[in-house]
Amino acid sequence: MNILIADDHSLVRELFATVLEARFPGGRVDQAANREETQSRLESGIAYDVLLLDLHMPGMRGVECAVDIARAYPQSRTIVLTGVEEASVALHALRCGLKGFVPKSLGVDAAVSAVRLVLAGETYVPSLILDGMVHGTKHVGAMPMENRTLPASANDFAEAADGSGSDDSSLDDLTDRETAVLVAISEGKSNKEIARDFDIAEITVKVHAQGVFRKLGVRNRTQAAAAYLSAR
Repeated sequence: MNILIADDHSLVRELFATVLEARFPGGRVDQAANREETQSRLESGIAYDVLLLDLHMPGMRGVECAVDIARAYPQSRTIVLTGVEEASVALHALRCGLKGFVPKSLGVDAAVSAVRLVLAGETYVPSLILDGMVHGTKHVGAMPMENRTLPASANDFAEAADGSGSDDSSLDDLTDRETAVLVAISEGKSNKEIARDFDIAEITVKVHAQGVFRKLGVRNRTQAAAAYLSAR
């Protein structure tokens, strides 16, 4: 497994590289300091599975440049790594097909979670961004439980952010176990993790999740989490 970290701040690159190498033993983690170096690495013949890409390093001009790189090198799943915490920017990036949006304020653990989710074919959306969408805030700073993640497709996230979901009162119809599963889903936990936490079979988690979706009138984990967060 190969990862490329592209950021003009050497401290950020080296910190993230060190942690990612430890969390993904046997993997290769390379670095680039600007767009030119990034493209050179991507064209080197090394098959990068994941690209962590800063939006504002030299040669970059925001989401559009990131999208251009992602489309030019589709074999590398592109995750935005940025100091920006604008919910509207995150939504734009995900709608354009980028695989994740990681504000640097969340720290390296968020990047590790993002890489794991993206490698599993999902999209990383930090809950502080989803909170901003649900509650209509344009800029969202650091918040408690800020390392939660929400696995979702970009389209699902866009629908949830646009306000699709359920009546908050339907949360009252959930059983205690369904509520617990919903909380875990909103924290970005996979079915396997939830099953381990509750000491139940993974298929049982799926049954509870389907019950949650049915009672909330939603189609997927993203919309269920949006309904839960909006009701808090």
